[in-house]
Amino acid sequence: SMNQSSTFGSPGHPFKPNGNEPQAKRRKCERVNDEPPPPPTEAGQEQTDCVASHGKGLGNLCVSGELKGQGTISKKVELLNRRWEALTAQKKSGQKRNSKRAASRTQFDFSLMSYNILAQDLLEDNNHLYRHCSWPLLQWEFRFSNIFQELKQLDADILCLQEVQSNHYKKQLKPKLEALGYHCEYKMRTGDKRDGCAICFKRSKFSLLSAIPVEFYRPRIPLLDRDNVGLVLLLRPALS
Repeated sequence: SMNQSSTFGSPGHPFKPNGNEPQAKRRKCERVNDEPPPPPTEAGQEQTDCVASHGKGLGNLCVSGELKGQGTISKKVELLNRRWEALTAQKKSGQKRNSKRAASRTQFDFSLMSYNILAQDLLEDNNHLYRHCSWPLLQWEFRFSNIFQELKQLDADILCLQEVQSNHYKKQLKPKLEALGYHCEYKMRTGDKRDGCAICFKRSKFSLLSAIPVEFYRPRIPLLDRDNVGLVLLLRPALS
């Protein structure tokens, strides 16, 4: 998990291009808009269910939050299409296993999610990148409630989070994730940076053997003369 780029995705709020967004973001949005729209509901019928599941993709997410001066909003919107990619290394056919029982003892499946949640300070320091987004949706109170809701629904065994602001990690993210059964490790960027990366894993599935922070800064070396960091965890799976 490494801090480098500042990318933004407001969970449940895919933006609509208005021509003022940066070129790269416009291209991404156009690809999203090229996808077929969801089937229309019957006349007079209001959709109220919120569905999210593991597998090929996720359906919809109920997004709610309280915006200053605008009261509480709660509505169902289309969630960014996030897909689980199977990375299990399977033996090629012809290499037979001794038995299904032996295979079940050695197999350990888990899910891992990487998510750049965009530190609020970075967002506000580079607000020109997000002029195409509605400003109330960029407020941290609104963003965090929906980011956390998405983390909770996806329910990954390991979370690799980038651009995690240190004060938000200590006061909000870590306590909430620990309440869900995660153990959290964090490394703040070097220099005067206020964000870092975090790795959180379910205590029911892993035990921590070691946590090694990595600092990439090297003066006078191109590509390394910046305050990027990494975090390496050695975990032992719970094979019970």
